[in-house]
Amino acid sequence: MPSDISINMTSTGALGALTASKNILQNNGTPVALNINRIAIIDANGRLGSSCITTDELNHLDNITENIQSAIVESRLGIADLDLDKAPKANPTFTGTVSGITAAMVGLGNVTNESKTTMFTDSTFVGAATFPKVKLTPEGGIAVKMTNKTGGVSVKGEVVTAGFSVDNSVIKTVVDVPNPIGVFYESGVADASEAWVVASGIADVYFVGNTTRGHLARGFLTADGGSYVTGQALSEALPTTPFASDKHFYEIGHVLESRTGAGLAKTILHFN
Repeated sequence: MPSDISINMTSTGALGALTASKNILQNNGTPVALNINRIAIIDANGRLGSSCITTDELNHLDNITENIQSAIVESRLGIADLDLDKAPKANPTFTGTVSGITAAMVGLGNVTNESKTTMFTDSTFVGAATFPKVKLTPEGGIAVKMTNKTGGVSVKGEVVTAGFSVDNSVIKTVVDVPNPIGVFYESGVADASEAWVVASGIADVYFVGNTTRGHLARGFLTADGGSYVTGQALSEALPTTPFASDKHFYEIGHVLESRTGAGLAKTILHFN
């Protein structure tokens, strides 16, 4: 038999044609291995190609093809593995630590981090809960904004009552008029400007003289003598029966701190 063989390169695939050409069936169907040195390539139109492929080159092509097919299979398996590692778009579930997400990304840029163990058990707040007209003070009072109409700057702790000339305003309490409603929370607010007035809870009240824990805090009456100062309070032992109605109606609250001399002392407010 000749050592050369020609192969028709059709659309069925060059690799199959070249591989099949290595064995030729005899009439009885028994394959006979041929010692092929070269293979001439014939195109689909029956024309002989300009070059030949040796059997060594053919074997080399087989190896390359197998490597390419293996690489394709491995790459497809790798892509499948990557797909399994991805979280689904709908209702994804994550494990481990998710990083790179900031509060601002989810619209929580103004929210601070709090410890789970203290979030609902620690009663200590940083700063004050504030709204335009009401706030909680660090001392434990409820303060509201009122217009200062005392004729001067506010003085912390001075006792005030409702003003008569302007709506939502306050003036200092005076002798024999038992109508206190609160105390100034801070000093230095100009007349006709809004000032914080503590109307309930704990407040620093300005007393005209000494205070004693547990005493009654009240405004002044003419019977108290010359110690009276507009807007200041008096610390007095709880009255015994029969209670004087004028002192009762001028009650500001109950003294929580003892001090010597005029000045501020914490008082829990209670108005009659």
